[in-house]
Amino acid sequence: MTSPVSMPTVQHFDPFNDRTSRDIRNRLSEAFVPALGQLDLEPVRKEADAFKNLSIPNACMDYIQDRVRRYDEVLNRATAGQIKDPKHQVILIWNEGLFFECHEILETLWLKSEGDQRKALQGLIQAAGVFVHRELGRANAAEKLSPRAVHLLESHREQLSFITNIEDLLAALKKEGADAPELKGQ
Repeated sequence: MTSPVSMPTVQHFDPFNDRTSRDIRNRLSEAFVPALGQLDLEPVRKEADAFKNLSIPNACMDYIQDRVRRYDEVLNRATAGQIKDPKHQVILIWNEGLFFECHEILETLWLKSEGDQRKALQGLIQAAGVFVHRELGRANAAEKLSPRAVHLLESHREQLSFITNIEDLLAALKKEGADAPELKGQ
């Protein structure tokens, strides 16, 4: 476990402008990667419990509770469907609105990949980034990243055959401010 974070006053959860929010997001998502691999939420619960012992702002505590609930939902679905392939787990994570966590899981796959597969995963990572920015009201950042994601996804869509509705994702990325579509898998 890493050292405790400093706790300034936070009015809303903003990992781009607030160190406490960023540390919480990063530590929970980093704990989620092994939790998903093991289909056991214990690593996340340990991180969440460490924050509960600190005096943190309500916005941060709400984020932690929401994330743990959503992580638990993903793990329940992965367990029920016996989904162990990280690519298929990404669809569950995405559909739970956990775009930053999609980025984390996809990055582990991206680091092991090469060529067109690597570029396709990079496009999917960027797509997740677009929706992270959109959900936090960072429209300019989202709309700068979106064309790069679209280019990679359109150029390498055949490498993402585990997503059966890639066209829906492309349409949402092309439409400024659009919500993320639910992804469908094989």
